[in-house]
Amino acid sequence: MKQFALLIIVLLQILYSQTNTNNAIQYVEYVRTMDNNGLSTCTEYTRTEEYIKNLHSKLQTFELFIIPQTIGRKNLNGTHSTQQIGLDIILRGTQQLLDNPAAVNAFAAAAARLEQRLLNPVTVVIDVDYGTTRFGQPWSSANVLGSTSSAIFSLSTTTWKQFANALSTQNPQVSFLYNNIPDTLYNSTTVVNPIPSATLANLQALGFRSPTENLPFGSAPSIGFNSAFTFDLNPNDGITSGQTDFDGVAVHEIGHALGFVSVIGSTGSARTWDIFRFRPDVVKDSITFKNSQRILTPGPATAGGDHIFWDGVVEYELSTATGARTGGDGQQASHWRDDALRTALPVAERKIGIMDPNLAFGVRDTMSLADLKALSIMGWQIDFGNKIYPVT
Repeated sequence: MKQFALLIIVLLQILYSQTNTNNAIQYVEYVRTMDNNGLSTCTEYTRTEEYIKNLHSKLQTFELFIIPQTIGRKNLNGTHSTQQIGLDIILRGTQQLLDNPAAVNAFAAAAARLEQRLLNPVTVVIDVDYGTTRFGQPWSSANVLGSTSSAIFSLSTTTWKQFANALSTQNPQVSFLYNNIPDTLYNSTTVVNPIPSATLANLQALGFRSPTENLPFGSAPSIGFNSAFTFDLNPNDGITSGQTDFDGVAVHEIGHALGFVSVIGSTGSARTWDIFRFRPDVVKDSITFKNSQRILTPGPATAGGDHIFWDGVVEYELSTATGARTGGDGQQASHWRDDALRTALPVAERKIGIMDPNLAFGVRDTMSLADLKALSIMGWQIDFGNKIYPVT
């Protein structure tokens, strides 16, 4: 009996080790700063495990409250049924946020915009705050408009074939693309075959993590906005001049948590969006998609235009710099190419989508077809509405 018990302990240790190995965590934070001209810019920082542990130690007694109107909005008949029919974003807010009902409603409305489009039966928990501090901590600088933290999980025991199969299961209509994700992801770094990685929400959508996983505060995605800046909290009547579109920025930041992340500037892994990142005019069909080099290094062109996302038919330009906005075009790579750099196009055609790295005062920002198509390719089942007909 003792030998049997020891065997069980050993097996559990092996299983625990494998689970941890397959879910190595990296924390990233997207910090949005405001310049003197009212232009806000998104920059990515990698946060160490020590940074997160220090955050936890400071916030052990910090209390969050579930925002009731965000629970179960995508369940059948609007009830709390266990049969969920789409993405359910549950928000946990601070007391200072709850003391501002307009900000609470603005956060809830932003989450609802994504819930209306994403159909995977997944529950994503996001911690949110709005006020003079970020979850009880002072803002790092007076020019910080807000920031978003998200955990990136590396699947070191998952092959690219398994990852491709998970993508195909969610969106079989583009299986011709997923079936040609190579077993060895040839790329521009020195790592021969980087391992798959993605945000928790993206892995939930793909079935690698529980669809109802609930991470503790500090590890769950978190979004905070600095109330020292003037936000327009209700976009329904347009965005007031001199104010920032809260809804647009919030949808953008939730987009990072759902999968708009790139590994550019680091090595060893490739995130879901990176599988589809190439040089312009290289990929023409599923064969060249399979055999062409993925671009996981910044630039080199300082004007940009040298990284594209290929959705199986269309190329979309991407930003090309590291998290700290070094190299490439100076804009962080987890975004579309900055519309200000696409000057060869008519003004109305320059902005690709809400995941543009910058946003100016007085501008209303909404999701575009490109945003939805990228989320679809990353494994989210999308209700395109009247934007696009399904591929047949």
